Amino acid sequence: MNLFMKYRKVCVDDLSKISILHRSLFKDHYLGKFTLNFIRRFYSCYLTRNIIFLIAESEDNKVVGFVMGGKSSILAECMNQFMRKFFFQYLVEVIVKPSLWLYTLKRILILFRNKIKRDSKLDRTLTWGLLSIGIDKQYQGKGVAKKLLIEFELALPLNVSKYILSVKEDNKKAIAFYNKNGFVLKTRKRDGLYLEKEITR
Repeated sequence: MNLFMKYRKVCVDDLSKISILHRSLFKDHYLGKFTLNFIRRFYSCYLTRNIIFLIAESEDNKVVGFVMGGKSSILAECMNQFMRKFFFQYLVEVIVKPSLWLYTLKRILILFRNKIKRDSKLDRTLTWGLLSIGIDKQYQGKGVAKKLLIEFELALPLNVSKYILSVKEDNKKAIAFYNKNGFVLKTRKRDGLYLEKEITR
């Protein structure tokens, strides 16, 4: 499958396709419960030169996978920019969807607790992270995710020797994939497992 796949940087025109793919894959996750327009705006805030944002594209120009990450402090800045810019839309979408109320409250409490108590093991000024990765279900198990990880690692600065990602503890399939590709458990937190990978160059 990789033989006929193109891996490249994301551009603005890709964001709608990425949003559709994200929601189809992560409809049970928090962001996946929002509108496509909201998801598109979320990803648009990460289109900066300091963020690694790549897609896998099939021969017929279908986006079948994506990966996005960067320095943790810059990822946090992008998130803050997104919330400042689209807070009103965020508030409206939460209000009109009662199913989001409890989850939103939990996320706010987690963010507030993490802000008060910084975890030195995950210092944002020092770490690099993979924030999001998704593969079209028809292309899963065919090497696309592994190739996206490789492309992501090649795009990291040469002085970066490791990076982290988080995953839900009940996502056994994803954890098995990450373990197979060199990730090890860094720490366990309420919002999931944090895995780390050392890069061999």
